[in-house]
Amino acid sequence: MQELPDTLRQQLNKQLVSINWERVILDLHSGRLFGLGPWLMDGLALLLIVLGFTGIGIWFTTKKRK
Repeated sequence: MQELPDTLRQQLNKQLVSINWERVILDLHSGRLFGLGPWLMDGLALLLIVLGFTGIGIWFTTKKRK
């Protein structure tokens, strides 16, 4: 098995190290990073909204008891 030439190895290392972090964050927030799709992220967003409303409802009911 032959080893890679030094110039090719350096070029490959440059490409592997240079990660576009903005793209990673955007893919993570859109649901594309793990291949889960945007539907899962939309569902999680709706779940957070529901949790917020139920938390406010619980807060109001405990406030009335006092």
